[in-house]
Amino acid sequence: MLTSPIENLSQKLNLIDDSNDHENDDDLYTVALQFRLLRQQGYRISCEKFTKFKETNGNFKESLISDARGMLSLYEATYLKIHGEAILDEALVFTATHLESIASHLSPPLAAQVSHALKQPIHKGLPRLEARHFFTIYQEDPSHDKVLLTFAKLDFNLLQKMHQKEVSDLARWDISAIVTKDSFEWVFSNPKIVRVCTVVTKLMDDMVSHKFEQKRGHVASAVECYMAQHGATEEEATNELCKQVKDAWKDINEECLNPTTVPMPLLTRILNLARVMDVVYKDEDGYTNAGTVLKDFIASMLIDPVPL
Repeated sequence: MLTSPIENLSQKLNLIDDSNDHENDDDLYTVALQFRLLRQQGYRISCEKFTKFKETNGNFKESLISDARGMLSLYEATYLKIHGEAILDEALVFTATHLESIASHLSPPLAAQVSHALKQPIHKGLPRLEARHFFTIYQEDPSHDKVLLTFAKLDFNLLQKMHQKEVSDLARWDISAIVTKDSFEWVFSNPKIVRVCTVVTKLMDDMVSHKFEQKRGHVASAVECYMAQHGATEEEATNELCKQVKDAWKDINEECLNPTTVPMPLLTRILNLARVMDVVYKDEDGYTNAGTVLKDFIASMLIDPVPL
């Protein structure tokens, strides 16, 4: 069976990790990047390797703060966490706090990369949208590979053309061809990843739109329900629902680790739905107010080609 370049790389990295190779053990950027690449490909790599970056008192080393590139790599890696990985919960707080404080003092293009990551981490972003954004950052790096960048842009534009054709052919889609009967039966069985994805979609929507929806006489949102049931303030309700969303993401991440119940391409579709909610409902109801943000996102992915 043919494997993609990223799968080949991940397999090699997994072999390196299993062989306890210590060549880059002290390089936070490399260790965190290796962890993220392996996790996103479904490998059950341990997060214990990050303990080497802690002091004896249990706190992360203060010397890491000056390593912005390494801190950013660790920050991105924490979003692949699953339940029971307290060190990654701690790492997220540590890296986010310090990256926010140093972001404005960094040189481009790292400054732009950090600022964007704090708003939209890679794992929770839409892959093609994140790829397009990264083009602008990567091409500002003096050491960038011009040939690689050109090929990446061509790939983006070719896929965009394909999507445009697919959108125009929606009426002629054959449903028996996009997935199998077994796949439909699996989805309709309400598996865990589907259940937790609905938690993300419902709560992300309710947290940013509940005030507007109450003004127009909409049904009670999760925020109002939690406040009424627990006698909580709006802030307390929102904090609790945010925690539930974070826990749901841990479940999603765990369901995508090998061995998976169904092929990864099917799980990716569910993962991408959760990503859409994070992108569209992070700061506001991007669906209701589609003209502010969602319109630009759609134009970037489906209409406007990347300049070569």
